[in-house]
Order: sequence, then C-alpha cells, then structure tokens
Amino acid sequence: MIYDPNSTDAVSNQDVLKSDPNDFLEQMPLYLLPKPFADMAEAIVLSARVPPSLAGCCVLGALSASIGSGLRVKSGPDQYSSSNLYLLTSASSGSGKSEAFRHALAPFFDAERAAVDHWRQNIQASVIADKIIVEAKIDELKKQVKKADGPLELHDIKSEMERLQTELLQLEIDIKQPCYSSEDATSEVIAIRMQNSSESLALLSADSGSVINNIFGRYNKNGRTDESIYLKAWSGDSCKVDRVQRPPIILEQPRMSALFLVQPDKVDSLLSEKSFTEGGLIPRFLVCHTNAKPSPIPEEEYAIEHQTKHRYCEAIQALLRAFHDRTQPATVTPSKEAKKCLREYHNHIAERMADGDLKDITPFAARWAEQAWRIALCIHSGEHLDHAEDVEISQETAVKAIQLAEWFSHHQLMVLRSIRRQWVEDRCGKLFNLVQSNGGAVSFRNLENSHGFNRSEIDQITNQFPNRFEAKKEATGGRPSEILRINLEK
Repeated sequence: MIYDPNSTDAVSNQDVLKSDPNDFLEQMPLYLLPKPFADMAEAIVLSARVPPSLAGCCVLGALSASIGSGLRVKSGPDQYSSSNLYLLTSASSGSGKSEAFRHALAPFFDAERAAVDHWRQNIQASVIADKIIVEAKIDELKKQVKKADGPLELHDIKSEMERLQTELLQLEIDIKQPCYSSEDATSEVIAIRMQNSSESLALLSADSGSVINNIFGRYNKNGRTDESIYLKAWSGDSCKVDRVQRPPIILEQPRMSALFLVQPDKVDSLLSEKSFTEGGLIPRFLVCHTNAKPSPIPEEEYAIEHQTKHRYCEAIQALLRAFHDRTQPATVTPSKEAKKCLREYHNHIAERMADGDLKDITPFAARWAEQAWRIALCIHSGEHLDHAEDVEISQETAVKAIQLAEWFSHHQLMVLRSIRRQWVEDRCGKLFNLVQSNGGAVSFRNLENSHGFNRSEIDQITNQFPNRFEAKKEATGGRPSEILRINLEK
C-alpha cells in the first residue's frame, strides 16, 4: 500500500495513483521518477518489450550511479544520507533484461569511455612526467641527507621530503585512469577501483551470476562470504582491505552504487544465506522480482525517439559533470514539509517494528526510511540536475520517494514471505512447547513479561495456526485473566 504522510496508516491514495492499485503493486510506477528518466524508462518498456519494473530499476540505477558520492542530504541533526542505491532485480533469461540495461546505462558508459580517452590523450603522459620529476627530486634529497650540515639543514630537507611525498601520493592517484564502474570484481579489486579522488564506484551488471558468486566467497580460501566492502561502501564507513604482500587499501568514505540483474533463483539463494540477512547485506538492497519473460516481437517494432534519448543522455551527463568526481560532497537541505513527511514515515515504520507486523523482519524494515531519504535525493537530483545543491527537497519529492520506497518494501515482503512463514513456524513451536510444559495453559501477561511473546506476536501465530491454540478469559482469583491454552480437541 502507499504511505500517506497525513495518515497514521499506509493507505492507497487515489489522487496520486494513476493506475489500478493492483497494477501499482505489480509494476513500478514510473511516473514517480523525474521526467527525463521516466520518459526513458517508458520508452525502454516499449522498445525492449520489458515490464516497467525492469526498465525503472535500470534507469534508477543509472541515476544513482551518475551522482556518485558527490551529493548528500541532511537527514538529521548530525546525519546525512547519500544517493547510492543497491538494486537487486530479477528477470528470466531471454526476457530483454540485457537490452533494457544497455539502453539505460548507455550514456553512463559513454561518459566513462570519454573520460578514459581524455585522460589518455591529455593527462596520462603529463602525470607520468611529473611523477618521474618528483621521484628524481626525492632521490636527490636522499643524497643531501648524508651531506647535511647540522639539524637545521636536516629539518629543511625533511620538510621538503614530506612535501614531495605528499605530491607523489596524489600523483599515484592521478596516474590511474578514470574508473566509474566495475562488474565481476572481488573485494580487493573493488577497493582498488575506489582509490580515486571521490572514492566512488558503481557495480553494474546485466547478468550478475558471477558477482553473486563473488559475494558468496568463491575466491576466499577459508570459505567465508565476501560482503564486508558492500556493507561499508553503502553506509560510507571507513574501510581497510588487507592484501597479501602489499600495503592495505584504506578508504575513508567510500560510496558504491549497485545494479544487479539476476535470475530469480539468485535472489532466493542470497536470502537463504543467514549471514547476509543478519549481517545487513540483503536488507541494504532494494529487491524486485520483475516477472519479466520472453515476449513476442510485434509487427511494428518501437524505436526510442531521438528527443527522449537525447534529454536522458543530457541529464546523465549533467549529473556526472556536477557531482560524480567531487572530492567533497555538496549538501542538500530538505524543506520543513519534506522533512516532516520523511520523519512521519520513519515513525510509522518504527511503530510497526516495535509491536506490530514488522517485528519479525526488523533488519529489513529498519532501512526503509533511510532508503526513502536516498530515493528522495535521487529524484531531487534528477529533477534539478546540476542545480540540485541549490534547491531544497520539496514535499512533493519526499512523497514520491516514500511511495517508491513503499513499492520496493512491498516487493521485499513478497520475497520474504516464505522466510517469514518459517520464522512464525519456529516461534509457534517454541510457544507450543512452552505452554505444554506449563500444564497446557499460560496467561498472556506471563507470556509477555517472562517469555518474550507479546500480544501482536501471539495473535500472528494463532491466526496462522488457528487449530493449535485457543484464548479464553478465565477467573484466577482476582479479575479475569486472558489465558492461552493448547487446543486439545483439534
């Protein structure tokens, strides 16, 4: 359902929805994206013959990747949210996912190739020459150390050596060719790619089977999963990657975006790995089963209009120029109305996690509000492009972001359905054994105060397994107490 910030519930808002609610829940509402991105997504749907969800996820991934780490929003008194999203989108083979990916990411990859060509033609030789000169100066200073006449001259030599070493370290970064994206990479390679001035990278893959295998740790001799850098680079936490026989790679504030198109079974395999859920990797992903399948070719095929493609390309390039390579992110401020919407959305989720229907999936639900902030920044950036840092995030943008975050959360809940059922079954078994060991009857008060089963959880269990328990009010010497009994008759 769609969250209405003027209500305490998640409700369907017919003033906002332009299609049937069931269609909304099934496919991504593309009109929530900024116009040049929405137009391109709709065009990809027709040209590649794919569902809106597949086209929308590809375009949203391109939008997030183009901003890099160059923009953030002040989401709290001492808190900032960035625009880097992790998208895990499933589609069957032959369903057009590669075609949708190609159309959506073409301007991004074109810009990356252009940056590499510019670097090779105009920068590489100059940086190499500067590096040789600095190294020669350092060698000369080393010779002067032996000839230094007293501590003052040694101090001067040391100061100059420090300056040259700092310059050399910067040249070591500049000498690497630009790298906006990667695909099939281990944690060490990802860390190397992120050793740039902005510490940003986009992992983009139209067929992410190998990427998923890397995360499962196929190159780790100890058999451990390999998700640490994904956790750090989503949150922007400092990261140290140790390497054999080489100095470790230290990243101060890495930011990584990800768009993984996978077979549907890969989503299930990631969810089945307990460490990915408990460690927080999968909850960081916006998950979507697009239900994309091979479709027939119509008699008249659709080609994306030049104007649609051109406007989309210009928007991607504007974001790349303005933000992607910044060493320090620009900060966007939300309007009071936008902040109020997002705060109420956070509180709405918090209530449901504390004592409601989301208690069993707290690791996932706990990130929904943060995802809404990130999506809001992406939508805002797509709306205002290179002027994004000069404009407040509007209430309208915040509401769109919440609706899109809710759409992703709905799909995440569908994917989690079997896991949630297993969790309820496990808790049902524990509750049954507990009641049975206490003579077949325990008060609700005792279950909550002494055994950690609150009323909402008991209701969830008894609703799912109505034949196992019965609840009755019984006199216990004082006022009637509600008792949970094992249903012996059934």
